[in-house]
Amino acid sequence: MNEAFEDCRREANLPEVRKLVGSSTLDSFGYFQSYVLLNDLNYRGAPVFQSYVAGDARFTQINEKFYLSPEAPEYVLFCLAPVDRKFAPLEDPRVLQLLVLNYDCVARERFFILLKRARVGSPQLDLLQQGTVRPNEPIDLTRYPERNLWLEIQVKPSLLGRLREWLFRPGTVRLSAWRELGQGLLHRSRAPPASLAAGFIASPLLTRTEDVARVCTDQASVRPGAYKVELPPGEASFWNSLVQFRVYEIQKPKSGSAATKPEPNAQN
Repeated sequence: MNEAFEDCRREANLPEVRKLVGSSTLDSFGYFQSYVLLNDLNYRGAPVFQSYVAGDARFTQINEKFYLSPEAPEYVLFCLAPVDRKFAPLEDPRVLQLLVLNYDCVARERFFILLKRARVGSPQLDLLQQGTVRPNEPIDLTRYPERNLWLEIQVKPSLLGRLREWLFRPGTVRLSAWRELGQGLLHRSRAPPASLAAGFIASPLLTRTEDVARVCTDQASVRPGAYKVELPPGEASFWNSLVQFRVYEIQKPKSGSAATKPEPNAQN
């Protein structure tokens, strides 16, 4: 077992990360906590410590509270690697939001980027638009081409769908991002309704670790012009015919601002 453990330690070797982090606290975004432990780093994990588990509003708020507290880690070993072909920005979305706003990318090693806390503060979400669409109809974001956007989508099951959930399992849908209204597909992935309801960063589009690195280093990013909720073939009877949505603008926290929980503020 000792030989096997040493093999694992060599496989997980991150010398550049160890050099930069030293004895500072560090969390892991994703499900690669073993790399932190095998490199003998000072692990300070979020309460819901594997990001794919934080897939509904309650769990995302627990982790958000941790990252807005004095216990927040100074560094984060980051890898955006969603499980089950899930839409990547749905992975612990409130923490993901805080990372791109409050942390800077300071290094890259293997398939990770290393983020360092640069400021403390909670973003404000200002309501820009709310409404309903039918499945497969676009949620139009073209009027906000350069804004950082947060999107919450309510996809509710029908009576038949609720019966299926009780007898079998919850249903799922797909979410697609488009360059324009229904044209220029950018990305399409599975999207659990509970995760869509909790909200996610809709613009810029964050589907890979490199996308987050670009945002954290102030490089140009892809910004979708529309999103669509897509139902699997033959699934229409399991879902309500209308999809509710809310679009917010993410206002960056001021540097050094107090850690407070974001409150959506409606605008006329």
